[in-house]
Amino acid sequence: MHYSYRLRVIVLFSFVLICSALTVRSADEVRVPAETSGAPGQVVRVMVAGTISANGSARITLEYPHQVVSVRKLTGSGLWAFRCVTPTIVENVTIDGSRSRLVVECTDVVTKTNDLLFAIDFEFRQGAEEIGLLVPTALQSNGTEVTDAVFTGGVLKRVAGGVVQDLNAEGISSVYPNPISTTSRVAFVMRSAGIARMQVRDSRGRLVQVLDDVQASAGQNIMSLLLNMSELSTGAYILQLGTDGGSYLYPFVVQK
Repeated sequence: MHYSYRLRVIVLFSFVLICSALTVRSADEVRVPAETSGAPGQVVRVMVAGTISANGSARITLEYPHQVVSVRKLTGSGLWAFRCVTPTIVENVTIDGSRSRLVVECTDVVTKTNDLLFAIDFEFRQGAEEIGLLVPTALQSNGTEVTDAVFTGGVLKRVAGGVVQDLNAEGISSVYPNPISTTSRVAFVMRSAGIARMQVRDSRGRLVQVLDDVQASAGQNIMSLLLNMSELSTGAYILQLGTDGGSYLYPFVVQK
């Protein structure tokens, strides 16, 4: 794909993020990505994010389409800076012919607004193209049901041909939180150890900031995104990662 075309596509997606940034959220919430796609047999990682306003224990209930995916494992802060350090599966049961219920417990959740909670690795089952809902349905905090929590679901899409998402593909995996109001983190993958070069571009692709180079390891990396927020106004931006293997783009939004 031509670089300028790819840049225009990502800029358009950035403005979609701006619209979502204007949504008013309550104190407690759980959300998943709007869409996660994969080919039969492929494992994808779905980030569960949101806000839990009390330290201590939390139970998060989600429903997922077991005819589309199966649950492989949960990931806490051993690899990523998740708020839920050691997530465990309390329940994983079938509800009906198309849905299963997954209950995840965090005994050591740390309060943080608009942040990563934990991740679920799903494996797409064999079959034709199909879409199912992944929906958070309940939240308990320290044994008490949070009745006014906000839940935002998404879809899991099995694609009949081709690999859509590769956990080991080089590039930027996520910027979180996004939108950014103060600080954020970037997760990225390197094919081999080396220097990761980060730059920030505006919605027209013009260079805005050059960040410090980072000595990164092969595989998954996570680092603080040290932006000079005083130089950035509210709006859409693009984070560019440069490696020996290529250049990779990821949209983000600054909201002050």
